[in-house]
Amino acid sequence: MAYSNRISVVRRAAGLSQGQLADKVESTLSMIGKLERGERELTQTWVEKIAKAVGCEPIEVLYAPEAPILIGTVSPDGAVSNNDGIWADLEALDEFDPTAAGDPRMDRDRAVKLTGVGHINLPLNCQFIVRLRDVEMDAPAIGKLAFIDVSEDGAGDAYLGTPMAGSKPERYHIQLINGQIVQDTPISWSLPVRSIIFP
Repeated sequence: MAYSNRISVVRRAAGLSQGQLADKVESTLSMIGKLERGERELTQTWVEKIAKAVGCEPIEVLYAPEAPILIGTVSPDGAVSNNDGIWADLEALDEFDPTAAGDPRMDRDRAVKLTGVGHINLPLNCQFIVRLRDVEMDAPAIGKLAFIDVSEDGAGDAYLGTPMAGSKPERYHIQLINGQIVQDTPISWSLPVRSIIFP
C-alpha cells in the first residue's frame, strides 16, 4: 500500500534536496526517499519533523492547502467507514468554539468519498464536502444532506443522509443516500454537506 503525502512538494518549495532534508531531520537519504514514495507510513513524529525542517504547517505535508482532507469513505448504502480519521478530527470538537474566528482547523474542508457499488445516481469517488465549523450538536438541520453520527456518545455509527423529524422528541429519521430510512434514532452531531465534488 502506498501512503500518499506531499513531502517532495514541500521539500522543493523550501529549496531542499532529499539529502538536505535528511540532514535536517537527522535521517538517511534512503528513508526520505521511501517516505516520499509512500513506501513507509508517515507517523506524527515524521510529519512534525519534516514540517519544521521545511517551514510549513504539519498538515501541508499531507494535504495541499486548498484540497479537502479525506476523513472517511461512504458506501452506497450510506454507512461511513474508515472512521479513524473522522474521529481524530471530530473528537476535538468539544474544545472548539464553532463561532470563533482564526482557527484554521475549523475552516478547512473535509471530504467523505463515495466508494463501492450501489443503486444511487452518483458516480464513484465523488466527495461530499463538510466543514467542522458547521457542526450541529444534538439538533440537526432537518432536510439537509449531512454526515451524521447516530451514537449516544458521539463516536459510533455514522451515515450520510438527510435527517427528518422522528416520532419522538430528540429522535430522528434519516433518509440514507440510497433511499432507505433509519427510523427514530438519536443524533449526536451532524455536519451538513456544503458541496459535492465529482471525479
